[in-house]
Amino acid sequence: MHRIKHWIKIVKSVKFELKLWFVVSFMSVILIKFWLIEIPEFFNGGYKIGQIWSDLCFSYISAFIFYFIVVHVKEFTDKVNLYRYISRFTNAIISQAKKLANDLSSDSMVMLKSDYPTKDELSSICTIINPNRESPKFIGVTLSDFYPIWMQYFENNRKIIIEYADRILSRNLIYDSELIKILAEICDCKFFNIVHHSESNRPSTNRYSKTNLLFIEDPMYDFFSLIKSLECYHNMEFKDFYK
Repeated sequence: MHRIKHWIKIVKSVKFELKLWFVVSFMSVILIKFWLIEIPEFFNGGYKIGQIWSDLCFSYISAFIFYFIVVHVKEFTDKVNLYRYISRFTNAIISQAKKLANDLSSDSMVMLKSDYPTKDELSSICTIINPNRESPKFIGVTLSDFYPIWMQYFENNRKIIIEYADRILSRNLIYDSELIKILAEICDCKFFNIVHHSESNRPSTNRYSKTNLLFIEDPMYDFFSLIKSLECYHNMEFKDFYK
């Protein structure tokens, strides 16, 4: 059953136009060889035109079979391996952003209606949370477990997401430019820039003068919007490959 599903996916992944012309060609050959050849010509030269069309259809069918077996099956296998690799890191970025949203919700006690905060929910969260306040425990890829203040938490989150994005963008692999665009926008988003700049220039007192997060409310909302775009792309493009 698994092999059957696998081959169904391969066939479905062929461009619609190629499959359509294959069906048209195959049905044309059937009609000509088993029906039209037995009836009189509707007009002079009809038989010759039928033979020419039949030869063209045979040629396309042969070319399609060759392309499917020699080219498309290999391309599909390569695409499965590539997409599984890419999917692993895009999913890690999405999970990291969802964890951030969940931690913001838990610390501010503002309940979210979905995985990502709405504009009003985020406004309430940013009003409540002080950037100097200790955040939830942060577990990083290369970091020790600790309880940073919220701005440190954002910076650590930024580093991990950019690391995941770099795993994809630095491999010189061939994939949809839309994915590159979304990842580049996430890495260069204003939220990340503000957080990185703030942490790089933190005052010697190690405390921020601001008492809430409203100064990064809009950039943070834009960041979550980009993550939602990435998740939509991930679910649409990788659904048949990462399972």
